[in-house]
Amino acid sequence: MKKLTLILLSVLMIVTLAACGSKCEHSYDNACDATCNECGETREVSAHQWNDATCTTLKTCMVCGTTEGEMLPHNWEDATCITAKTCKTCGTTEGEPLGHTPAEDDGDCGTDVLCTVCGAVTTPAKSEHIAHADDGDCTTSVNCAECGWLMKPAQEHNFNGDWKTDADGHWQMCQNIDCKVAGTKESHNKGEDGKCTVCGYVVEVIDPHEHSYTVADYDDTHHYMRCACGQIDESTKVSHTATSDNDCTTDDKCTCGYTVTAAKDHVAGADDGNCETPIKCVNCEKDAKAGATGHHDADHDYTCDNAGCQVTVGNPPKDESDGIDLPIDTN
Repeated sequence: MKKLTLILLSVLMIVTLAACGSKCEHSYDNACDATCNECGETREVSAHQWNDATCTTLKTCMVCGTTEGEMLPHNWEDATCITAKTCKTCGTTEGEPLGHTPAEDDGDCGTDVLCTVCGAVTTPAKSEHIAHADDGDCTTSVNCAECGWLMKPAQEHNFNGDWKTDADGHWQMCQNIDCKVAGTKESHNKGEDGKCTVCGYVVEVIDPHEHSYTVADYDDTHHYMRCACGQIDESTKVSHTATSDNDCTTDDKCTCGYTVTAAKDHVAGADDGNCETPIKCVNCEKDAKAGATGHHDADHDYTCDNAGCQVTVGNPPKDESDGIDLPIDTN
């Protein structure tokens, strides 16, 4: 087609030149084109100098820019957490980065959270835990306000410090560090000198006097003499001693009147089956049940009618053939 076009142009140029007598201004497709597009005259040119095709450009002549063939395929590298799908040859990208996949948070803001795919830090660790407000009670734990991490465990109160006092009672403060909790307030226990016997608080100012130990008194363990003010003469303290009558149904009392052993009911021992034998108490050997005054056999069966008695009464007849006791014929 191009040759036909060139022939026609050549004829036209000859006619034109013949007509006007002017020279042709040559026109070529590119620097490597040897034939004039106007007159068909040829010239000497160098061969195409090709640059190889890439994944973004066709095979191209460096002299004239002519292209041919097809571009090469991209050499893709898969997308990562932070980079999109990328051609390793030309750097072209496609799509979006995959993004990090954070590992499960261990609940400690002092440790990094890492990507499970690439190991990158997705959540950086805090430089230190930040404690929430301490309520001043050591039985309440102190945790990190950011992650809840236990910073100070709860503990039991330690009420062993000096006594705090006022007119109504005394109490102790917890001795654990940073604890501001007060122990239970207890009423004063006024002693003979007017001071609390526990904390020493002066409950009442009492004028001193000379004790007169003329009042006999006792407690659960001792009897003694005391002053009317309550002061005990420690030298008169004597442990209770019971005077026993060996009968558990009566109180055993000390000479001061204190009941050392309270009375209780007899507990009957073993029954020997004879109603005339008293049953003894297992605690004190007194008779828990008195013996009967005699055996009775109103139904004439030769056995005592008294409850629980197994004694044979009289002389029951014998069956001469086998020696078995026979009842009396009451008819």
